[in-house]
Amino acid sequence: MSNEIKGLIENWVNEATDGTDIFLVEVRKGLKDERIAVFIDADEGITIDKCTLVNRYLNDKLEEMDPEHKYTTEVSSPGVDKALKMPRQYLQHKGRILEIKSKKGELYKGWLKEIGEDNIILEDRKINLLSNKKIKPDTKIDFDQIAESHVIVSFH
Repeated sequence: MSNEIKGLIENWVNEATDGTDIFLVEVRKGLKDERIAVFIDADEGITIDKCTLVNRYLNDKLEEMDPEHKYTTEVSSPGVDKALKMPRQYLQHKGRILEIKSKKGELYKGWLKEIGEDNIILEDRKINLLSNKKIKPDTKIDFDQIAESHVIVSFH
């Protein structure tokens, strides 16, 4: 996929989602064919209907551009196992456990307590049983210092 097509796809996704809670996370080309994988997310969570809306819009635009185009689009959410790439993705994970690796190689794990414009705050909920106080203070991490961030999924 050329950078031109990737740019068009990004613009079209933004057009299709304008005025909604849906936002683009990533556009990726398939390794062996002309498949275009589009990952979207939404402030209120992603649904099959939201993915379908964006996929139809992209297919219509590709058809307008080139009726004989050879691209296949696949629109989906990034998935719970994928790293958080954008600050906006953190909003829907407030209260969940995150594992973060900083650009300096430091590892953090804690509950997502707050999401600011430029940073997040992780809370370590471990309590000293004798004093009934938190063992570690909350940790503030700037978005530009995050190398990788994952939501830890637990089934209780």
